[in-house]
Amino acid sequence: MGAYAGIIGRLIIEENRKEEFTRRVADVFKAGGMAKTEHVSIDGGKRGIFLLVPPESEYVQDGFTVDYNYLEDDWWQPISFDAKEIYFLSEKIGGGQFAWTYIAALMLAEQYADGECLTRSDDVRVPLSESIGWLNYLFHENYTVAIRNDAGRIMQLLKKCSYNSEEAEKIGWDDIRQYMEDGNLLNDEPLAPLSSSEYLEVEEDDLIYCWNADRKLKFSDKMKDTFTEWKAQYNAILESDDFETMSGKEFCRKMMADAERIDNDFGRIMVWRDMFYDYLMHAENRRYQASWELLRRLAHEYAKDSKVIELQKWMEAKPWEFIKTEFKRNDSRMLIKRYLSTLYNIGLRKEVFGF
Repeated sequence: MGAYAGIIGRLIIEENRKEEFTRRVADVFKAGGMAKTEHVSIDGGKRGIFLLVPPESEYVQDGFTVDYNYLEDDWWQPISFDAKEIYFLSEKIGGGQFAWTYIAALMLAEQYADGECLTRSDDVRVPLSESIGWLNYLFHENYTVAIRNDAGRIMQLLKKCSYNSEEAEKIGWDDIRQYMEDGNLLNDEPLAPLSSSEYLEVEEDDLIYCWNADRKLKFSDKMKDTFTEWKAQYNAILESDDFETMSGKEFCRKMMADAERIDNDFGRIMVWRDMFYDYLMHAENRRYQASWELLRRLAHEYAKDSKVIELQKWMEAKPWEFIKTEFKRNDSRMLIKRYLSTLYNIGLRKEVFGF
């Protein structure tokens, strides 16, 4: 299952803009929940956990590969971006957030290639205005769909990319209109910014992983109350005489075992790699241990939720891909994901937990 998407034409970007383009591609992928997955074994055995590795704009000079979408909770065939030669490689991309994010990155390429390339997809509608609106939101730009208004230019580009002259001569209006929004001409005005939650069709509470102080997400009142509750519970653990700090080695083993159990109980609950190694490096720090202890307690409590128990039954009966979204997105499972994202996002973690 899944669609294919890519670029036709020449993706040629001026040398002095390549670095900025590369950073922005990484930023688009991260904002859309894209990540590479890495497996870490327990005690060198087959058992272990998966870590999420999103592309970070400051570390992608050579490019990156992703194969998972955090919002979609699903693996797809890898997408690779080569930052030296400036090209994308992809296979099937599905029809959800994995696909939408990739298409937005391709639409970004259109803006940088000055009309020399077009984004196309075989089965998924290319969301022209939506993706450009999202890019304007992410980068405070004023991108337009001007090239998509120029039927003559689109025809020239399609003819250039034809296999032979005979095929080029067959290109007509029906071919051209596929590259226009619903086959209609759009004006050349900058498109209004479209937020990440609107473009990706998720709640802003799901985007904790990409929160930053410059553009604060509009968390729901319920999520704000949850942050307050977590902070109180964390402080109670931190200040309790009954909570004993473990040795670093003991804590690392416990963290691995807990992460594996939580993944088994809730399904596809992964730890962000930067957060995982941050905790390993501070394994003897009482604050880190207290925040992990709260995760363990929350998971123990949320696992009693009837909807989580129902999801567990579905996981025993069917592959993950065939389980309905309503079961996978139950409140308790989503709170575990959001808690881990809060620990990963150092800026937000400082606001909530103070470290």
